Formats: sequence, structure tokens, C-alpha cells
Amino acid sequence: MLRNKYPIETAEQVKTASAFVRDHLTRFDPVDRAAAAYRLEKRASQLGVCIEDSWVANYSRFFDAEAGYSPEFGTAMAMRKEACLGRVVAAGNGTVPAGDVVDALEKAAASLAPQDLAGLIDEFDKVAGLELDYDTRIMDPIFTVVGCTNDPYYNQVKVAGMPESLLKHKLRNNETLDKIASVIGEHNAPVLREDPVAFLKSNPFVTNIVKDICEAGC
Repeated sequence: MLRNKYPIETAEQVKTASAFVRDHLTRFDPVDRAAAAYRLEKRASQLGVCIEDSWVANYSRFFDAEAGYSPEFGTAMAMRKEACLGRVVAAGNGTVPAGDVVDALEKAAASLAPQDLAGLIDEFDKVAGLELDYDTRIMDPIFTVVGCTNDPYYNQVKVAGMPESLLKHKLRNNETLDKIASVIGEHNAPVLREDPVAFLKSNPFVTNIVKDICEAGC
């Protein structure tokens, strides 16, 4: 999706593509959102580009095999159930209240991976006629299982006041790393870049220095 319409070969193109999709997110199918987010995050990592758009963090997580359910999953399913009031869906030779199916899907989270459940929610939404309610009354299936409005980086360790992935992005910027190295020592810079969590745990006194330079440099 990005390759043909929104090139991401350079740092500037990555930022432009991310901002464009963010500003026109409702135009894109949920699967396309996730695919674009994953590719943007991967390319940004390669180029040392900082992307702080929450939609990237939320949707790219869908391709993380280790991702768990969003802390807002229950709330998202409650919104879906409310949107189903008065609706029925086919079941066998008859029909059942759509809300009952939502309850069953929510319970299924105990035994299914988020990616698998998103597929079932997607099928249900089509049958129940909920697709036109995405981004207004309900969240789409992918955002429902792994997205979080309050904290898009909920599954990440916070280091120097920011998510680990974001800190690593900032530390891939050579100018930012050079500024940090000028304060903490050239020999420490590669170690910080490789494993910022371990380094800052061992050297907590430089945490605020790293935080201030990273925030100013991105």
C-alpha cells in the first residue's frame, strides 16, 4: 500500500507518509492501516527516524506475535455491544441477539491470540452491519484488540520517561547520540544505543541528561 502511493525511501518521506495516513486514517481499511504502520515503523527504524504518531504504535502492534490484549479491550467490546442493541444475527436456523455474540467473542479472548480474535470480530461486524460505525461509535477489529487511546505504548518498558522503542528511534539519530556522548563519554554511546534499558539502569544519574537531549533533538 505504501510502496505504490506513498514512498518511504527517505526520512522525510517516512514522516510525510505517516502524517498523511494519520490525517486520513478513516479512508483506509483496518488491515491497510496495520500494514502501513508496520512498514513505516520498520523503515523508520532502519533510517533512524522518530515517529511519534500514535496510530503507528497502535496498528503496528498487530504484527507482533507477542502482543497481548489492549487494556481497553473490554471497553471497546462494550461499545460494540451497545452499538448492537436491537440487532440480531443469523445462527443455525434462527437468529440470536447480536449482543450475545459480542459477549461470546469477548470471552474467547481467554483462549485466542488477539490476531485470531480480530478476524472473528471482523466477520461478526460484517454480518451485524457495523463496519460503517468504525472510528465513530466503535473501534475497528484491529484497534479493538491491540489499540489503546490513552497509552499507545502500553506494552513497552518506559525508559527516561518515554517508551523504549521511541527512545531507541531517537538514539539512532547520530546527531542526538553525539550530543549525549559529549556529556557521558564517547565510549558509553554505543552501549546506550544498543541497550538503553540496561545502560540507564546501571547509570541512573545520566537518565535526565539522555531524556532532555533526546526530547530536544527529535
